[in-house]
Amino acid sequence: MKIKITLFILCSAMFFGFTLGITETVTLNAQSTEGERNSADRLIGILVTKESLGQIDYDEYFEKNIDSIVKNNRKGTQFYLPNGKTYAKAISSFFSDEADYIFEGIEGFRLLAPQRFEDGCNYTMFICDDVFTDNYVNLAKNDTGDSVELRTTIYYLDNEHCNRLYLNPIYQTPAGEVYAVNGNGHVLSAPSTKQTLYEHLKSTANGTKATYEATFSVTFVPVKKPLLTRILQFASNNNLLRSEEFTPDSFPKSLKPLSETAYIVVESVKEDGIDRELVQKGDKDEAAYAFLFNDDGIGIKQQCKIEWE
Repeated sequence: MKIKITLFILCSAMFFGFTLGITETVTLNAQSTEGERNSADRLIGILVTKESLGQIDYDEYFEKNIDSIVKNNRKGTQFYLPNGKTYAKAISSFFSDEADYIFEGIEGFRLLAPQRFEDGCNYTMFICDDVFTDNYVNLAKNDTGDSVELRTTIYYLDNEHCNRLYLNPIYQTPAGEVYAVNGNGHVLSAPSTKQTLYEHLKSTANGTKATYEATFSVTFVPVKKPLLTRILQFASNNNLLRSEEFTPDSFPKSLKPLSETAYIVVESVKEDGIDRELVQKGDKDEAAYAFLFNDDGIGIKQQCKIEWE
């Protein structure tokens, strides 16, 4: 699995935002896990899994706590199940390009922005597995606090391969430890759905008030199975110069057009038809794209850079 790791340095007052690359929206307050974590721990990301993390043996928990559960229910007290913690393993140097946080033994996809404070600067890493596409990152820091906003998209096959995913919040302690807790299951349905984790924290240190705000949004988009991608090169008089076909697993990382090529048409052949996109020299995004899906039906958006002369 490929990952993208980026290191940002936020010193004093700074704002940073960029984009890489009809929904139903469900917003969850990440602080619903307050009883299972320290209030100083920060929401820094999402671990997406096909199965529940399952840190808690709920049968055993109910057996041991049935009296208090029944008592609280009679009083009309709202009852929350406990959430265990799954800690990530930090590997390599934090400042190395290979620095990473791994949830050993967990099959899932990570989107997170862990932090480190050193020499008066706040170092923020952006770690993103390759199933997350069209990523938008917005980091801000000033004298009153800081915030992080990550928006992303997961594409999946519109069939029986995948119908539910779990969005597990990832937190970071003041000491730098990173862990995930059980999250809600999200049912995938057409046309697309979006789920957001949000947290707003307030703190006071040495008489100074500070805030931390975190927003992590994932949009789930169903697509039909891709069969092949056809790249067509045309001259300025609209004559076809070259036609090439690629299967999802043979899609190239780059392509050099012929010297007389004026524009390119990219045809994505899918089970339900053909989508076409125009690529011209000077476009903001001079690239062609194609999806490669894993056995679970989750898509990876592949890029073919068009290298014009």
